[in-house]
Amino acid sequence: MEAASIAYHRRELSACEQDGVWTVRLANREARARYLDLALAQLLGNAPEAHRAAARLLTELADVAERPAAHPQVAPPPPRIRRSPPRHKLSAKPALLGLRVFILAVIASAAFMLTTWLSTLR
Repeated sequence: MEAASIAYHRRELSACEQDGVWTVRLANREARARYLDLALAQLLGNAPEAHRAAARLLTELADVAERPAAHPQVAPPPPRIRRSPPRHKLSAKPALLGLRVFILAVIASAAFMLTTWLSTLR
């Protein structure tokens, strides 16, 4: 469940999302809708003002999500460590592919020369 609140015309406008339904409250009024903008438009009755309030609420939700957890016993996950090889080192796969192509070319040319030589013996 995500929840946020902002100051709106000297009152508190709060919004929370649970199971895909947004609930917005202003003083003793409440509205629910699947989308935050629609719930705010129902509550405020003014579509442009509802969009601005929705943007402010979503910004507040993003700020709340970025804040560290209040529970010290829950540690944040450790950062992921990239284990890719440095860019200055050559990967072995292209070198092996080049070697295989070269060997195939040598075998094909040797087979061509051998068949040509054998055909002149007849």
